[in-house]
Amino acid sequence: MGIRDSGYFGLFHDDSNKGNAWLQPNKKILQQIHPKQTHCFMLLLKFYPEDVSDLSQDVSLHLLFLQVRQLILRGDIYCPAEVCVLLASYDVQAKHGDYVPSTHKCGMIACKDLLPSSVFHLFNMTPDMWEDRIKHWYSQHKGLSRREAQLEYLKLAQELKMYGVTLYPGSNKDGGQIWLGATPTGLNIYYAENAVDPHLSFRWPEIKNFGFKNEKFTVELVKKCSQNVVFVAQHVKMNGVIFDMCSGYHKLFLRRREPNSREGERVKCHTREEKCKLQVEQEKQLRESAEKGKAIAEAKLLRREEEIKLFNAGLHRYREAFELLSEKSRVVEEQAWLLTESATSYEQRVNRFSSTTADDGKYRSRRSGRNQFWQL
Repeated sequence: MGIRDSGYFGLFHDDSNKGNAWLQPNKKILQQIHPKQTHCFMLLLKFYPEDVSDLSQDVSLHLLFLQVRQLILRGDIYCPAEVCVLLASYDVQAKHGDYVPSTHKCGMIACKDLLPSSVFHLFNMTPDMWEDRIKHWYSQHKGLSRREAQLEYLKLAQELKMYGVTLYPGSNKDGGQIWLGATPTGLNIYYAENAVDPHLSFRWPEIKNFGFKNEKFTVELVKKCSQNVVFVAQHVKMNGVIFDMCSGYHKLFLRRREPNSREGERVKCHTREEKCKLQVEQEKQLRESAEKGKAIAEAKLLRREEEIKLFNAGLHRYREAFELLSEKSRVVEEQAWLLTESATSYEQRVNRFSSTTADDGKYRSRRSGRNQFWQL
């Protein structure tokens, strides 16, 4: 797979005798398992990094993201509801990219695949209400790449109390039920009824030595006045698993603080290479995005110019039609004026004709009267 951060990973398989077991890389597989039994092997992160930024490869970061995400959704890592919502928003950003309201419609976000089932039982909220809360944060992650979103997810997750804690059940020297937790920074002791908040914590610099004999796993502290911590495992083989886990975490803790170690320089060199590669990819994406944006802008400008041309052509046609209608209206008005004048002139002629006819009638009647008088 080309994983350079191989020191953090291991092959895991279920073992009925050991509870859970990691294969030793320096031994043959057949020497560590029962050949006649069926086994399921999983490539998992065995040692959690003290800081997720220590992982130099994208593939390592992605595998850690998948594993931590599964543990949170399964409830193995306790996470408050408000933090779960924020983690879910980074998860959606890594999967779907930037939030686009027109594309990411209601029902697109499957809340059951993003939030632990315990969260739904704690609050009386519908899936749509949870989706709205996730979208609120999701819309604020614009511009984050898949790697950046996963990195922000892990940075938030590593602040959780149960991040990177591998628990082993057992008892103290008085027989009380407790949990022993191995972490990247040290060892924790938990009460059986509270496996979230540690009762005692010992950082690796505070631990002088650790080892086991039979079922007893003993932690010797640096302070002479402090009593050794005794953890009684459920069986001897579990102590071997605990010792292997503590040894690996202790080595990683020391190696991380070595100023000029070869491993540290190698990790730093790979980290710089990955950052340079990421920067080149981001610059390439920015250029492609800028070119795409420029092409879209040019296409929009051409469409606007075509629309303006069509608008101007239509406006010109409307002006010509308006002028034609105006001319027709003027002609009609002139014709109406001429008709009115003609009607007035005709009416005046009729009136004059009527007056003349009346005068002629009066004259004829007078003349007729005179003629009759002279005849008498």
